[in-house]
Amino acid sequence: MSDSGYNLTLGRVHILDAPIVALEAEFDGRNLGQLSAIAALKMQKGIEPEYFYANDENGYKKFADFSMGCPVVAYEIAPIIAAISQFFPLQTSEIWDIQEIAELLYPHETGDDLISLAAKLGLDTFELNNNLSDDFYLRLEVLCNLFNLLLDELTKLPYGTLQRLSILILRSDSTLHNLIAGVSSSVPSPVGYSDRHIDLRESISRLERPRSLGQPNQFRSIESELIAELLGKNGLLSKKFPDYEPRDEQLAMSKSVAEAFGSIKKKINSHHLIVEGGTGIGKSVAYLLPSILFAIQNNVRVVISTNTISLQEQLVKKDIPDLLNALSEINEIDISKFRYTLLKGKANYACLKRWESLANSEALTPNEARTLAKTLRWLGTTQSGDRSELHLDQSQSNVWNRINASVFATCTGVKEGYCFYNRAREKAAAAHVIVVNHALLLSDLEVGGSLIPEYQYLIVDEAHNLESEATKQFGSLVSGTGIQEVFSRCRAIYSDLLPIVARSPIGNGQKEILQNQINELDMYVTKVNAIWDELIAYLDSYLFEFRKVGEAEIRVTSAMRTSSDWSWLDIKADDFENASTYFVDLVNKLRRQLEDFNLENLKGVDVIRSELSEWTLVCGEICTRINEFISNPDFKRIYWVGKRQGLTLNSAPLDVASRLKEELFDDKKSVVLTSATMAIAGDFSHSIERLGVTEPEQLCLGSPFDYKNAALMYLPTDFPSPTSDHYWESVVGMIPEVVRAADGKTLVLFTSHTDLRNTAMELKKLPSLGYEVLAQGVDGTPAQLINRFRRNPHAILLGTASFWEGVDIGNEALKVLIIARLPFSVPTDPIFAARSEGYENAFYDYAIPQAILRFRQGFGRLIRSKTDKGVVIISDSRITAQPYGKKFIDSIPSPTIIKSTFENGLSLIDSWLNDKDTADKY
Repeated sequence: MSDSGYNLTLGRVHILDAPIVALEAEFDGRNLGQLSAIAALKMQKGIEPEYFYANDENGYKKFADFSMGCPVVAYEIAPIIAAISQFFPLQTSEIWDIQEIAELLYPHETGDDLISLAAKLGLDTFELNNNLSDDFYLRLEVLCNLFNLLLDELTKLPYGTLQRLSILILRSDSTLHNLIAGVSSSVPSPVGYSDRHIDLRESISRLERPRSLGQPNQFRSIESELIAELLGKNGLLSKKFPDYEPRDEQLAMSKSVAEAFGSIKKKINSHHLIVEGGTGIGKSVAYLLPSILFAIQNNVRVVISTNTISLQEQLVKKDIPDLLNALSEINEIDISKFRYTLLKGKANYACLKRWESLANSEALTPNEARTLAKTLRWLGTTQSGDRSELHLDQSQSNVWNRINASVFATCTGVKEGYCFYNRAREKAAAAHVIVVNHALLLSDLEVGGSLIPEYQYLIVDEAHNLESEATKQFGSLVSGTGIQEVFSRCRAIYSDLLPIVARSPIGNGQKEILQNQINELDMYVTKVNAIWDELIAYLDSYLFEFRKVGEAEIRVTSAMRTSSDWSWLDIKADDFENASTYFVDLVNKLRRQLEDFNLENLKGVDVIRSELSEWTLVCGEICTRINEFISNPDFKRIYWVGKRQGLTLNSAPLDVASRLKEELFDDKKSVVLTSATMAIAGDFSHSIERLGVTEPEQLCLGSPFDYKNAALMYLPTDFPSPTSDHYWESVVGMIPEVVRAADGKTLVLFTSHTDLRNTAMELKKLPSLGYEVLAQGVDGTPAQLINRFRRNPHAILLGTASFWEGVDIGNEALKVLIIARLPFSVPTDPIFAARSEGYENAFYDYAIPQAILRFRQGFGRLIRSKTDKGVVIISDSRITAQPYGKKFIDSIPSPTIIKSTFENGLSLIDSWLNDKDTADKY
């Protein structure tokens, strides 16, 4: 390796004239304290690199001596320092985390490991990616080159940005402050520079304002012949895309969507459609093509709603651009004026006014400063202000709540013309196709249609989630800790006034009036919190006799409300409402006083008044929810108390179908509901009933995949019942045997977080397992776990909740899917229990259909392409022992099914996976 790869003294940054230590380390299973090796070198012109390994106390001491007095550059420093600190503190003047530097420059590109980040930023990691052994020298070279790249990018930042970044880093208590200050001081100040040149509003003003969509054209339908010409065997898409495969199912669905919008030729009016498309038919293209054509020809708006971020990104970044590329070759279709966009809720967009206000606050916390530093450069380059472009951890997400556009309704930035959210709304109003998520779609109904521009044509993909999302959006939650956070937030807002008032030109008498008002707020907020604590404590005490061991949620029934003890809750709820109302009056008095004293023009005061105004609306809504929960319940709603991270008061509609019918389906000309799991054995009755869609056209399309030869479903005949005391012992005993047969590559789906954690704990105890165990909620976020599972061919992934659907791992990493238990809802779940009461036979008419739809989602994780091959194991004996088990099997594509003892089954699994057997051998 050449010396040039480590030449970091570029002659511009004096802080780097001293030697620097670059450190690369690996951890066994990424557990703190399991540092197995370190490679290090001092980098300076003329100094040869020095390499060594350190895997014991002597090695650590050698490293500490080697690095003494030098800055240490590493990637993800926390576990490294934790490992070394077992023996002695690392004596170094600086510790620079490359991951943290990268987050300042590329907050949207930061990966979860060194090599991923280097590759994303364009560094050549080919040699390392293709080296099967972990070569620390190669990894160290990547580390050094990456540091060089980041350092060079820092020096290219605008001078004003560097100055502000240096201030924020200093206030964040980051170890990078000397590095950033050194870089900042090395860049010469522009002629005539002053702080006024730092204006984030340029982030908005540089964006082009969208054109208006205008009036609709005379109605023209999209006829079946055109769809066939485009999607058929010799159609345009086949010619345009070499890998495109015409599919009869896709063509049938696309024609049906076009007809749902209306057909002049066939004399069919617009109508609603419910369509199931099996895995692999290409549902996105099937509904996008007629939607784009219809929107262009009629100059109307089509809204497409999805449930997952991944599908939204796929539609906007890949599927729509690909189709437009193909359609550009059709002379009869003018796509030059076609526009599409992604629209999200206001809390997803940054607010420049709030960002500036927080950055100028004298009470800025280190975590707030870190988050502002991470978003500073991004705000100068982003086209959307959308937080999905950032990778924020939980603490940074909390800060985001202080700088997002949630106060849009009262923010002066809207009138002044620099608001990311308002620009997103303008783009949506000018777009033919708007991609939203179910949450925004349903929130739009909640506020009377003010969030999404007027539309009459709607595609709902992943529609199997629509009922649960409607339940969430039409429901409410008030948490004990949340109330305290709300009032603490108010205190933080008005406290920011103190330094502004102190510097203001008003007289001392007026300053004293404002100070007294703030003091009164401080005293009364303590009283409000105390009354709330009394209310929650009394409610918790009252519910104690109803709570079963381990039960996290208790449904509040009419019978519980009739007791004399509940009347005391009414009294305490009134006390809280009265105290909150008085506190809100004090807040409004302070807002009016700011206006009377003409302080609105002072920098930051307008944001504070806007946030206080928004806060009073939030507080009023909370009080309304509490009053309804305790004193004025709605018989059409479900109420329950949760006890996860403090007490929560929850409510949800008993039924969402009637509201969806009235406010969505009856209000639109055409709504298309589609998913891979909408029907049960070809019957849509359950979904139609639960969603309230009136007399839709129905189309059930299977998958083009050959499931008979792709999927082996193994049903053990010697497994105990899930109600048996030995059931989980059998599951835990089975998993290692299956994993060895599949050589890892196994996903286990659970219906309970507790079962998942217990299983993970038992598996990790097995010294002979030899495979990495990755457990959801234990070893990382779902996205991190999937990435690690894909990279490690010898791993087991344990998942629940979100892993049942929307996860596409790929057959290279996933060969075996184990469904530990049929996904029935918990009988005591308040929503499930309340809705069950509406059925004469709730188990067969409600519980089984719900479980089957979820089962089908889980089954769909395995086979994702026509070349995939794998095994599904159902360890729940009810699927063979109970009559209803056949309903589950009949509702999935037809795999090869075998029933045998577990011992015999292992050889069959091995044969299917490794000998590439086909169905006719079974």
